[in-house]
Formats: sequence, C-alpha cells, structure tokens
Amino acid sequence: MITEPSEASDAYPALTDAAAFREYFQREGYVVVRHALPSALCTEAIDGFLKEVHLDTRALFQRATAPRYQRHVYTGAGHMHCPIMNLPDISSRRYPQFKGAGMALLTDKVVRRALETLFGEPVRLVRSMYFDGHEPSCAHRDKAGGKPGANPSGAAMIGAWIAAEDIDPGAGRFFVLPGSHLQQVPGKIPLDPRSARCQAAVADFAARGPLPLVAPSMGQGDLLLWNSMTIHGSLPATAPQCSRRSFTGYYTSRSQIDDRHAGAGASVMMGGMEILHHSDHRTLAGRAAILLRSEYPGAYTVLRRLRHLRPWPAGGGTGP
Repeated sequence: MITEPSEASDAYPALTDAAAFREYFQREGYVVVRHALPSALCTEAIDGFLKEVHLDTRALFQRATAPRYQRHVYTGAGHMHCPIMNLPDISSRRYPQFKGAGMALLTDKVVRRALETLFGEPVRLVRSMYFDGHEPSCAHRDKAGGKPGANPSGAAMIGAWIAAEDIDPGAGRFFVLPGSHLQQVPGKIPLDPRSARCQAAVADFAARGPLPLVAPSMGQGDLLLWNSMTIHGSLPATAPQCSRRSFTGYYTSRSQIDDRHAGAGASVMMGGMEILHHSDHRTLAGRAAILLRSEYPGAYTVLRRLRHLRPWPAGGGTGP
C-alpha cells in the first residue's frame, strides 16, 4: 500500500523539539523537515547545473555504474540520466556555481543541525549525488559501515535527500518503508545488502511485506533523512518529461570509523562539517586526475588504459 501524505497532514515533529525529532526517527527510520533549505540556494544550484554541467558533453563525471567515469547520457526528455557522484571531487574551476551551491546545500546549517540532533555529535559527509532526471531505484537498504546503535539515532549512517525543486508526483517520488530498519527481511544476507539475492529479498519484502510504502510530497527545499537500514527507493516515473532535481548526501558521525573510506582522499572542513574527498587533492596525481576528467577527457581515457599496463604513480590516493 502506498501512502502519499500531503504537507497539510504531515505529522513530522519540528526540529526545534529535539527529543520528539529523535524519537520519531528512531521509531520510523526516517523524518522530513519542511522548508529546511533556502529556495534561492536551491535555484542557484539548478541554474549552475544547467549553465555549467548539463550540456558539457565532453567531460567525464563519476557515476555509480561501470565504467566509473562517464560522459552524460540523456533521457528522451533531455534530462541527465545517471546521477553525478561525489560533488567535492568535481572541478571547482569549471563548475564553480554548481559545485559551490550544491556543497552549500549539503553542508547547510539546518542539515547539520538535524544530523547532529540525531547523531548526538558533529558529522562527516562521506558520499554525495546530484540527480537531474529519474534514475530507477528499486527498494533497497544502503550498505553502511560501522556498528549501528552507538549513537542516539541508532544508525551507522544517515542519508539526506534534498529537493532542489518542487518534485512532480510523476517524476518518481522518493519512498520509504517506515519501521523497516527494525525488521529482519526474510532470506536477507546480512553481510552484503548489495548482493543480488539480498536485493531481491528486500524488493519482495517491500512489495509483499506488512509495512506501508510512504512517498512524501517534496517541495523545493524540503529535506528527507533516513536510517541507512531503512528500506527506500523511488517510484516509477509516470511523467518522464519532468525533472527530479535533487541532492543526496550520506553522513556518519565524526567518531565513526568506516573502513570503506580508509583509502579515500583527504577530508576538509566546510560550513562546520567534515567533507570526505574520494580523489586525493593533496597529491599531483589526484589533482591531475580531476583536471583531466573535466578538461582533457580523451587524455584521461588513454592514461586509464595505460594504468592497466603499469601501476599508477605512488602517492596518487584513489587516482583517477
């Protein structure tokens, strides 16, 4: 059963009531903060994407699919098909407005306050994405490092979905299964939520299980936070001509040790939040990789092929 609450019927506790906010998140595994981000900043980020990124058909951007770095692929409606991964690692020189506004949203004081209310301590941004069109996403759980339950939220990692525009119902709304973070999915393989068998079990549980599927209406600047173990995804798009412009961030507490990111690049502070880079900006190889992907993608592709023939120079961090 799909439930789509209107804003007027929202029962989400206010962020100003920290105890109620935490209790709701602990019980339901998600929470929505209305009008959390400034509309002007959301619009600035979208404008930056359209001016600097959308029609850049040569540059390579990190994607969640193989190969790791790809050019844009467009939908029939002209939207960017696959999301851009890890905004901190794109070129600040080539995409200043998009990157600046996007990172400002992901580190905004309200986002930080909400996360710190849940985690009970300062937080770290470990991964991020930007969506333009609808990217199909079946019901799934995120793979989270660390041990859950070590902080007030009960989560090892918390995801944040920021609507940069009013999301049309036909664009494929974000959905969650409230309370699913507390449920054991029959047949689930605990060690790898990304395995095909686990994903099939989660999808079946979402379709046939006892929990409702909630797809909140999301307006520009609204923020949805979810426990990484809460089952979530996106509804099918019934209006593919509509965009679904939004930012996603994944956060851990600063004290959390996550082995998955042990080999990542350096972290920096922005807006009072630690930001993890996945390309090492401290090294010549890391900086060169960022430059080549945006300015000289052909040369980058050649070097990637050569890398399979000989090791990448030492000290390159994650390299290209």
